[in-house]
Amino acid sequence: MHKESRLSAPLDASWPGAAVRSTPREAMPPLWDRAVTWSFVLALTTIVLLELLAVVQPKPAFGLALARYFFSQQDAILLVCGLVLLKGLGVVTPHIAVRLECARSFADLLQATRAAQAALTAFVLATGLIGTFLVTSNYPVTVDEVMANFDATIMANGHVVAPLAEEWRPFAEALSPNFTRAFKDNAGWNSLYLPVNAAIRALVAFFSARSLTNPALAALAVWAIFGIARRLWPDRPDAAIVSSILLATSSQVLFMSMTSYAMTAHLALNMVWLRCFLRHDGRGYAGAIATGALACGIHQVIFHPLFVAPFLLQLGLQRRWRLVLTFAGAYATIGLLWISYANLAAAVSHMRLPESDSSAIEGLSRTFWSLIGGQSYDSIELMMVNIVRLIAWQHIMVLPLLLIAFL
Repeated sequence: MHKESRLSAPLDASWPGAAVRSTPREAMPPLWDRAVTWSFVLALTTIVLLELLAVVQPKPAFGLALARYFFSQQDAILLVCGLVLLKGLGVVTPHIAVRLECARSFADLLQATRAAQAALTAFVLATGLIGTFLVTSNYPVTVDEVMANFDATIMANGHVVAPLAEEWRPFAEALSPNFTRAFKDNAGWNSLYLPVNAAIRALVAFFSARSLTNPALAALAVWAIFGIARRLWPDRPDAAIVSSILLATSSQVLFMSMTSYAMTAHLALNMVWLRCFLRHDGRGYAGAIATGALACGIHQVIFHPLFVAPFLLQLGLQRRWRLVLTFAGAYATIGLLWISYANLAAAVSHMRLPESDSSAIEGLSRTFWSLIGGQSYDSIELMMVNIVRLIAWQHIMVLPLLLIAFL
């Protein structure tokens, strides 16, 4: 029998973060203080560097200019204020729950039961649903959101391409929103995005209100991460609760659950994929591949494989070549199917794509090389600004906890 994978085994000394588990409770407060201090150093250094870059290039392209605006007006301020709050709580009230050693007592209080998981899942579901109406007014602000509902409406009516009445075809270009794919002679149209996010919305609409989709997906992600943490640390039930709390209180997760964006579906299916994968048995791997087939088609094919790649790399390092080849072959097949989606949709709908449309593989190749060849200093700065935004809008304990794993 294959030796138990490090992914499914309890932490050992070689893992980042093993020190946290083996550190006595009385040693945890200094470790936490060091983590918060280093978070300050890292955050302030990054902020200063980005401000200097803004001075060097005062007139960037629109995308970077917008990112800089949000960085200076929101993200940098939020990140620093969060760390100040965290540091202040640690100094003024050293025995409250922000201390890591209290996590176990919190878990003991809840007895690490399914009630904790159910409560957090219900919290995310309720917050997303209430916020959909009170915060975003159940209104699709961006084109991405519009197109998700656009395709969902098409699918709810039994089509993958919406046929366009002949008398309206001369006006198709004026009528169509951005990111719309028009078929030959304007016979029909659908979204340029892949269909799984829209299909999930259509399926939910069949049983309930479509606005329930993203809140339910966010709740599914909480359920999945609870199981992931229980499998990674079977003797640490508090880890499952803490992991679920960090996800359930992430402002990014909660706000995206109030929209029609595809990101919530990516999060949910990625977490379900990982929960299946960590079973390390035939059913788990089959479930992961099936989940991956859906995840690749959420809206763009590239994002889910980027999540999966490090886990397949680990399998390679463990010399589990048969499993690596199984996953590689499955994802190659899945990828080819999804990049051919427009052709398949045309065939099913008895329509044709315009001759000007390039082949799916050619289009994917062009996109890939534009991403590789289009990198510049602006791209690097934009990525740095977006990473700050990623951290700033998470739970305030995420950055210190991340650093603790490596201190």
